[in-house]
Amino acid sequence: MIQAVFFDIDGTLLTRQGTIRKSTVASIQELQSQGILCGLATGRAPFKLPHALKTLPFDVTISFNGALIFVHDQVISEHHFSKDALEQMAHFFDQHHRQALFYTKDTQFGSFTIRFGHSYYIAKLLTLLPDWIPTNTLRYLLQKWSPNRKKNRYKDLVKRADCFHQCVLFCSEKETEYIKEQLPSCDVVRSNRFAVDIIPKGVNKKAGLDVFAKQTQMQLADFMVFGDHLNDSQMIQAAGVGVAMGNARPEVKKVADYVTGSHQRNGIRDALIHFQLVTDKKKSRASD
Repeated sequence: MIQAVFFDIDGTLLTRQGTIRKSTVASIQELQSQGILCGLATGRAPFKLPHALKTLPFDVTISFNGALIFVHDQVISEHHFSKDALEQMAHFFDQHHRQALFYTKDTQFGSFTIRFGHSYYIAKLLTLLPDWIPTNTLRYLLQKWSPNRKKNRYKDLVKRADCFHQCVLFCSEKETEYIKEQLPSCDVVRSNRFAVDIIPKGVNKKAGLDVFAKQTQMQLADFMVFGDHLNDSQMIQAAGVGVAMGNARPEVKKVADYVTGSHQRNGIRDALIHFQLVTDKKKSRASD
């Protein structure tokens, strides 16, 4: 029996326009009215949660791909990079003049380019770009002509905070395996086509579910999860019911128990109706 439902944010809860569908809001409210817990499982920082979601009372948030987990305002699990991992990243980024952004629980340090790309209107614009836009070419130009190109930029930056939970590195999809090889002290997952999330070794959304399950004395079989990208694959495969959105990557759909409609449509509600967790009001009205 499903006791908790977790949602990825980008490409799942949110549409391309950065909004949340009314059917999704109604579904979350209906789940919680039945005593089913609702949570977020995201690569985002807690201070980067979109305004559209802040009005919804989620019971738990797995942020930074599992590196920081909190129930309401109480942190129940926290992971950060080791000194060796930070030195490894800083050396690689400085040597190759990469664009990277480091996150603590409350703030971010690093690439202006990535911060600019994460701004509300630019982020919306990026979702409209066609897949053929050459990310690798843009990455190369930034490496060569970055206005913030300084010696030991990241070596000095990683000394500015005691604990970093996640790093975002601008890179093309073709580079993913190369980045993994260069940073063996970290885990590297892709959450979009423009960047990878770099997280402490052994941290991922599935591990975040494990922490919450232990905290609440539940089992992974009690969870339903929704996601669309590669950083959702492990939790989708491990949960009692793993749902891939219609817009999900093919690799994600392959490991899912069920593929629903797109985030642009009522994909979340349709899946919840399919598994009889919420009521199909159209059928209810027809039977009255």
